[in-house]
Amino acid sequence: MKFTILQISSEFIALTPAETLKNRQARTKKGLFSPPAAPQTVFGATEVFELPKELKDNAMANCRRLAEFTKNCLDRAQIDCNEILLCPDRHSVAIKEFQHPPAKDKYLNQLTVLETESVISDEVANYSIVRYEYGMEYGKALEPASQLNASLFAMPTALINELKAAFEEFRLKIYKIIPPSAAMLRAAREGVNSVNQVAALLSVDYSAIRIVLVKNGAPVYAQSFDSPIGELAQAVAKKRRLEFEEALNPSSRTACSACSTTRTTRRRCVSSSRFWTAIQATSCAACAWCF
Repeated sequence: MKFTILQISSEFIALTPAETLKNRQARTKKGLFSPPAAPQTVFGATEVFELPKELKDNAMANCRRLAEFTKNCLDRAQIDCNEILLCPDRHSVAIKEFQHPPAKDKYLNQLTVLETESVISDEVANYSIVRYEYGMEYGKALEPASQLNASLFAMPTALINELKAAFEEFRLKIYKIIPPSAAMLRAAREGVNSVNQVAALLSVDYSAIRIVLVKNGAPVYAQSFDSPIGELAQAVAKKRRLEFEEALNPSSRTACSACSTTRTTRRRCVSSSRFWTAIQATSCAACAWCF
């Protein structure tokens, strides 16, 4: 399956093409009835575009204009995929971490609704809510007095429907919406080796810097900070005499105003700095969810 990860921040959108492929490696257990290997997801290069003035700070306030801008950016980046995995910024999603005793899902769903009411001003019935359980540490017994950690993510249902309708108008389909913080929690729990130790998962992207500490398979701390990439890109653009959007996308193939050569040559020049080497080595938080 081919899809495009659309990550939205207050100043940019980031587009990352991806494709889920069947794992052709040998199965983990030999035998006639051994389960097939899990599929793998391959990610392409991320292209970043500065939001127009009318979309900055709150891009989802104008869903149709956002969909139109996204379609134009997909065409400019030559990404031929209309399936969209949307990663909204943290300002568009209500997030709360809470604790609860061991209980059945029916009780936990009611508790999640009550916790959501404490962080939103509207009717909770107007929101789509997802709860993510942190889980227990390896080898730790579950006692009746135990308090388990969880996070909730709430987004207005009307906004979700409006986004889907606006994108469909431009032949784009939002097939999944994943808050990056939720993706980080899942990646920390399932993809980080934290047996008998405390490990950290760090994500640096165009929207935010996110960190999750995980101990014995259970997240114990999560925090997000504003990303400095916009300010760093402005410094690179000024020093290299580039346009701001060109500094954000060193892989773009355009003429180089600094050295009068092709963009491919300048890509090697810009990428030689430790800053861009580090930035290109990172992936958005949604990629962690796709593994």
